[in-house]
Amino acid sequence: MTQSSENEKKFYNLQGEVGYPILGEASQLFSKNQYFWLERFYRYGSIFKTRIFNMNAVCLAEPDAYKLILKDEAHKFSSNQGWWVLKPFFERGLLLQDGQEHQRSKRLISPAFTRGSLAHSRKNIEETVERYLIEHIENEKIFSPLPFFRKLTLLIICRLILGYEQDQEQKVNKLSQLFLDVLAGVSSVVRLNMPLTKYRKALQANEDLQNYLILIISERRQNKLLSGSSSLLDILLEQREQDGDYLLDREIASQISAIFFGGHETTANLLCSSLVQLEYNTSWQEKLRSELKQNSSKSFLSFYNDSLFNNIINECLRLNPPIYTIPRKVIKSFEVADCKVPEGWYIILSPLLTHRIPYLYSDPEAFDPLRFSPPREEHKKHPFGFISFGGGAHKCIGQDLVMLELEIILTYLLREYFWKSHNQFEYLEFLRHTAKCIKLLKISLYS
Repeated sequence: MTQSSENEKKFYNLQGEVGYPILGEASQLFSKNQYFWLERFYRYGSIFKTRIFNMNAVCLAEPDAYKLILKDEAHKFSSNQGWWVLKPFFERGLLLQDGQEHQRSKRLISPAFTRGSLAHSRKNIEETVERYLIEHIENEKIFSPLPFFRKLTLLIICRLILGYEQDQEQKVNKLSQLFLDVLAGVSSVVRLNMPLTKYRKALQANEDLQNYLILIISERRQNKLLSGSSSLLDILLEQREQDGDYLLDREIASQISAIFFGGHETTANLLCSSLVQLEYNTSWQEKLRSELKQNSSKSFLSFYNDSLFNNIINECLRLNPPIYTIPRKVIKSFEVADCKVPEGWYIILSPLLTHRIPYLYSDPEAFDPLRFSPPREEHKKHPFGFISFGGGAHKCIGQDLVMLELEIILTYLLREYFWKSHNQFEYLEFLRHTAKCIKLLKISLYS
């Protein structure tokens, strides 16, 4: 028996399913979304196989697997090839880079996302949020919160990148529209580069977005608008390595596109799931409102340290992580569960599943923010046991920005409004079909 056929045999011996010829389990994945992974986790445990189209994949949920794949032996796996679905749009973004290229980009980009850098933008983010909510919220009117929050978070990202001067308004509007056109194609299942398809329109919009960003970057360099400005773009333009290396205009444009994608979608989804969780768990919502009333000297909740807000948001992140799966393509064979996984196969890490392992989290489907507080601190049982924003070298550099946006937006909503959902989701249904429920979600706000 050849080595290839031996590996194939071991793949088939793993628990799991391979689905139909050609399609594999693709149709089930697209129809069930996150429940595709949960269903197999409940059935097979923390390691199982699947096949999507012609791609053999092993799904791993044990925290030790994250340590191996994202840290100890990360050189054996490719993020770029793992995220193949995003490559036509964000190939040169940080998420899709590997090795030395990724290390270089991260060194040059990270200074824009430190807490110190974000602190300079806090007041402007607060003003952007307050103005948007005042202009767009109608008392007791029923609306869909996902597109509502997508527009808000995209506006925040655009202003964070360009700055908050009045003359940036037209550029902000154009960037927002171009990116929304790109986003329509990213989520397209049918990827035919043919006239009139969403995919073709998105590819063209992506090209237009890149060219417009390069124009803005070039103007900013020529006008020397660096001194005294703290916009994300200005910080990126200022960064230099010790040897004088810096990001070229096209590199900055690519990274900004990726920041658009990660920055606005993550926050919008988390805002929606947090509102639903706080409505289901009203006692925790009341505690947050009480904290706001009692702490009159501090107008905003805090996501730092062991705060009530931090614990509640971490519990929302645990149950509904922004990214359900972290894909990697195997570029050098390795062994797992007594199976040698060869080059060309895929590994799927899943925060969604890891956060439901009972030995890490007691009663894992219960909403229990106290699990993050001393003395329990269940998230500290393993360094890779709480990985809502990924881990290792590819851990999300925008984590603090997401948390800051949540802090500002939720504080404003808690201080000014109550909310009510107009769907009849059962709690367990929401936990297992969060993405689907959020798309269907209708709420109203009232004073």
